[in-house]
Amino acid sequence: MHMRIFYTASYYGKEKYQKYYDMILKAITDTGTEVLSPEKGNYLNILQKKDLKKFKSEKEIHYEAIRRGIQWADEVIMEISNEDFQLGHEATLALQEKKHVI
Repeated sequence: MHMRIFYTASYYGKEKYQKYYDMILKAITDTGTEVLSPEKGNYLNILQKKDLKKFKSEKEIHYEAIRRGIQWADEVIMEISNEDFQLGHEATLALQEKKHVI
């Protein structure tokens, strides 16, 4: 079965935890699973050029890409070593979409 994973981690934890974020991303991608992630740098690919014109700021573009990435995925993996309210919101989005959240 081909799985699609959305993987995310705290932006504010990057300085302290980046090597762990990278290890998790590698472990996921080594399985051959399709991964969409801010950590991979490909998460904006979920948006089309026409979508980008609708938003006024980079924050709005980022949020919409996260939201659509979660919708696209079969499962959402979140690295939450660093407390981050945004990750809590993203977990809520995933649960609303009835996604498996790890």
